[in-house]
Amino acid sequence: MHKSNPQYFDGLKFVRISDLPAEQSEKLSSWIARSDLLKLSIDGVAINDCIDYRDYNYWYDNYINPTYISSF
Repeated sequence: MHKSNPQYFDGLKFVRISDLPAEQSEKLSSWIARSDLLKLSIDGVAINDCIDYRDYNYWYDNYINPTYISSF
């Protein structure tokens, strides 16, 4: 799974969950708290499934593609 690039709107760096690959979308939706979802209005269209890119980046780096340090 690859890390998605952020979208930008009004100085905010975010990802839209429904734009992610299906596997990421499903896993992220079950991990993220509903209170962390951003509700944006872009060109008069309400978008309710966005999260801050920092949250997505944290989730991806720690749950999807963690770096393991060997103790050998």
